[in-house]
Amino acid sequence: MQNARLFEIVYILLESGSITAAKLAERFEVSVRTIYRDIDALSQAGVPVYAERGKGGGIRMMEGFSIEKSLLSESERTEVLSALQGFTSIIGRGEALGKLSAFFGIESESWLDVDLSNWCGSDEDVFKLIRGAITGRYVLSFDYYNPSGEVSSRSILPTKLRFKSKTWYCQGFCLERKAMRIFKISRMKRVSVTDKHYEIGNIPAEDPIENFGRDQECTKIILKIRSEMAFRIYDDFDETEITRLPDGDFVVTVSYPVDGWVYGLILSYGNNAEVIEPQFMRDELKRIAESIKNKYHTNPKS
Repeated sequence: MQNARLFEIVYILLESGSITAAKLAERFEVSVRTIYRDIDALSQAGVPVYAERGKGGGIRMMEGFSIEKSLLSESERTEVLSALQGFTSIIGRGEALGKLSAFFGIESESWLDVDLSNWCGSDEDVFKLIRGAITGRYVLSFDYYNPSGEVSSRSILPTKLRFKSKTWYCQGFCLERKAMRIFKISRMKRVSVTDKHYEIGNIPAEDPIENFGRDQECTKIILKIRSEMAFRIYDDFDETEITRLPDGDFVVTVSYPVDGWVYGLILSYGNNAEVIEPQFMRDELKRIAESIKNKYHTNPKS
């Protein structure tokens, strides 16, 4: 208890500059004599704290002191603060940032800004729920939609938020499947944190993301995409997969599992994209296009 009190006294002095022993005693619910013993302990530990008597006096820290000088270099302190500043949407209100800034004796402008919400802000609450379940070690429940649109109810012991290939995932031990799984957050609906607590020792050490997608067979796909789509082509594909033609159009060569997602991606380009290879994908896209065309040749169902 004393060590925690000493640590907080140092923080209070760094933040406020000066405080009376009586106010510290009231804050920690100890005697003034105990506070002075704490100040002596800090001085013996090398912390330059001292007491001034009389009007306007109080307990003070030597001006310019910051406890990190013997622990971290200036560049390391800046990195720590920048990381906290950039991830305030993940860590919450940022009390830790304020305390570390006071301890370090510096204010650093962040070079990183992470916003977990979409443009409508609707994802932010989901991230907060998942974060709370992970840090508090509570079972997380939700409905999950697989790539085929089928929904199932899941309960997991959540362990991590993960970002991979432009997508956020939640990793955890699935109680229904009895195995580690990763779930695409955009497909998690009606997310809730239960009151069931779990111990971290009950979770296997395996990392499901290491094998994510490796059991799916990939097909080489060659696309030709018109120059009008240049504004988004580098968002969807890696630069090494893109070749610019003399007329300004693009040829994209990728290897993907052929599923509904791939067809949806290609169709999202409208008539600005064409599959060159393989032939079976050309045939399937033709069938899909004809099916769409037929829908608009009939009156909509009431």
